[in-house]
Amino acid sequence: MVPKCHRQQATEQAEVDVVLLSNGPGEVAAWVKPVVASLRTKFGGRKPSFRISVILTPCPHASGRELELIRSYSDVDRCQGPESFWNLLLFGSTEDGWTWHRKGVVVFLGGDQLYTVILSRRLGYKSIVYSEESVLWPGLVDRYMLRSAHVLSRVPLWAQSRCKVVGDLFSDSVVWRPIRLSSSWQLGRVYMNLSSVYANVYMCIQIINLSVFPLLQASKLALGVPYFMAVANHLHHLMMGRVRFVLPLAPTVTLSMLAKQADPLSNPNISQFHWSSAKVSPNVDKQLHLEHQDESSSGGTYSQFEAVGHLMTDEGVHIDILQQFPAHDVFKRCSLCVTTIGTNTAELGYLGIPMLVVLPTHALEVFRGGTGGALGLLANMPGELGKYVAQEVNSALLKSSGYIAWPNRWVDKEVVPELVGRIEPVEIANVAAHYLFSQSKLEAMKRQLLKIHSRPDENCNLESRVGASEAIATEVLRLMSLTSSA
Repeated sequence: MVPKCHRQQATEQAEVDVVLLSNGPGEVAAWVKPVVASLRTKFGGRKPSFRISVILTPCPHASGRELELIRSYSDVDRCQGPESFWNLLLFGSTEDGWTWHRKGVVVFLGGDQLYTVILSRRLGYKSIVYSEESVLWPGLVDRYMLRSAHVLSRVPLWAQSRCKVVGDLFSDSVVWRPIRLSSSWQLGRVYMNLSSVYANVYMCIQIINLSVFPLLQASKLALGVPYFMAVANHLHHLMMGRVRFVLPLAPTVTLSMLAKQADPLSNPNISQFHWSSAKVSPNVDKQLHLEHQDESSSGGTYSQFEAVGHLMTDEGVHIDILQQFPAHDVFKRCSLCVTTIGTNTAELGYLGIPMLVVLPTHALEVFRGGTGGALGLLANMPGELGKYVAQEVNSALLKSSGYIAWPNRWVDKEVVPELVGRIEPVEIANVAAHYLFSQSKLEAMKRQLLKIHSRPDENCNLESRVGASEAIATEVLRLMSLTSSA
């Protein structure tokens, strides 16, 4: 338990601490943010006595900039990075000497569910776990909030009373206004009329799996950047130049990081794998106009975005760089998204955006420690031993993991193409071109993505729905035996 000296004395007004545990950038953006917003809505009039703390737990896939992202959330009262987590878990102390209210709840939003069990016991708080796939500690957690009835069906009968199906938390971070593909829009026209139709292809550099350690972080970007630049080069050639590329950066990736890994002088992977280099240039007051067509207009309509920079590949392909976050409005103006594994596939799925999910395996040893436990420790060892263990473990994980894209995992079938293995960029470009020249295939993929979820009408306001984040906030209120003034 936390020492008494670290606790604030109770006052006449109920004082509550809500502690959110999370780990990677995807969870911080897609789970923490909507839950924090719903908590503030529920307890808006209680801010002096209602405190929200976000604590990051160690994660082998973190970027190292999650804390910076959390600090940008104005509704969070305080936050702590993963480097101080073990002192809190084991000894109840924080880096800044936090005090704690007598009443509180620990909410799991990514990481290891066991951390929630231990920390809630140490603080003397209630516990809530949001889970998409598994209920690991039903006898030790006060309340499980589950994504689907399928997850509930796997819970022992004696523990089901502690569980509640609340839906998908990903959906609360997405604005439901998908752009329809017009039945009269033929992507083949890109050959005939360059000025009227572009295929806006969103190229996503995966940042979900970056390590908290700078060297590993650089290694993973060093693979992703030249690989996707090579895909852009090949696709530009296949489309005879009739394609526009947009690269939305996550808040945890900077232009300087991108520039370093696109430079052949600092990235040996470019020459080793014969991939592509590029030069990054910042933009000054550059406005980017993206076109889309819908059924209500005879011509295209344009949306304006600010491009923070652009990439120029070694073959002269121009890629606009945006840092709008979240980038949902950008995604919805893309014909096809080329991305890799992570929560981004869930966001794109909810928006109904056709995508290719790519996982090249040219250097599996870069991804270390994803399993946790003894194997994770061995994989993180320096030298050839760590490299060998990482390769073998990751290879085994890929063979046994099943589907890797969230939309496919949700329905246990392939809705969006998954391209996994030692696949060369030209092969990815060929598949992308095949879809870009087949409107029927794009529309079919879009319809399947939208069908996966019980979706409101596209004109429905997301805030009017009772989503998972609101259900979690309501459960916090119930466990604290408080009444909301909202």
